[in-house]
Amino acid sequence: MSRFSVIVYPIAVMMWILTLCMFINYMQDMRVETEAHYLSIAVNNSVDAAVGELLENSFNLDTDYTDILYAEVNPELALDEFCRMMCENLGYVASDENKLMVRNQYLDGFMVIGYDGYYEANPVKVTEAVNAYNGPGYDWEFKPKQPFTVVSGSNTYVLNLGLEKARTFTGNEIVDVPLSSISSVISSHNSVTNTNNAKSIINSIVSDTFTKSVYLNTSILLKAYNIPSGISRIVNTNPIEGITVLAQVSGVRISTNKENQAFSVGGSKLTTANFVAAYTRSGIKYYVEVSKLTSAAKRAYPIDGSVKVYLTAQEAAKAGYSYDIYIRQFSN
Repeated sequence: MSRFSVIVYPIAVMMWILTLCMFINYMQDMRVETEAHYLSIAVNNSVDAAVGELLENSFNLDTDYTDILYAEVNPELALDEFCRMMCENLGYVASDENKLMVRNQYLDGFMVIGYDGYYEANPVKVTEAVNAYNGPGYDWEFKPKQPFTVVSGSNTYVLNLGLEKARTFTGNEIVDVPLSSISSVISSHNSVTNTNNAKSIINSIVSDTFTKSVYLNTSILLKAYNIPSGISRIVNTNPIEGITVLAQVSGVRISTNKENQAFSVGGSKLTTANFVAAYTRSGIKYYVEVSKLTSAAKRAYPIDGSVKVYLTAQEAAKAGYSYDIYIRQFSN
């Protein structure tokens, strides 16, 4: 063997080994990225399913019919649907045991956003430890709904996704005030005189609360969750404009030993038919659009008893109700 071969062959073998190692490392990285992408899709699908379940089963006008786009939401229903879809996306049977596994082992944070507040889920201990191998059991419970509050001195204002008014206490009464009328007293938030600023405040409240919730649940600051107030280039997130679900999962192993994490925001902007409210006043049956039946209108023209809601004016008219021109003129 020549001196040239003695020098070149080892170098060629080393280069081949180095190329093979780089290729193997590249394939491992690609596999990890593929799994992370797969988990991201799974979480997105699960969040969308949770939102869809809320819209399908929880949409009801509340007793305050003047809140357009108001919807009651059941956060426990959203969490159960999220866990069910996660099981199916990860290849598990959607049994109660597997859904509990998702809640206990993978979930780091879960929040449901409603019209005028949010529901935050936190893990709580439900059973004590049996022995060193069987620790305490945990499950997720929702705190009472927290409003989107803005505090200035002794004044507290509650914002909502209608983005037209806020609520506050005046004496012993809760009253609605236009956003433009409170701009001078909310200096810490640079006023909420328009839709964009009010939406920014709501998104900021949700972002800060969810970030803190995940940190307290995991004792690890995984990331800061910045929810944009409008359409942006940030992936896996949306501005909060209606019923919304936020979820963070981690520790998910798909086919490799790599633990993956994913975060997703999914929501839907509600659109409603022009519901009408039907009622009686002085024994006469009237109906009017729910948006016109404000608290001020009812004080000016008191109604008798309760209010019925019809999907259309035609249904109210067929039931014997006549259009209330008095409240219509009052609202104008």
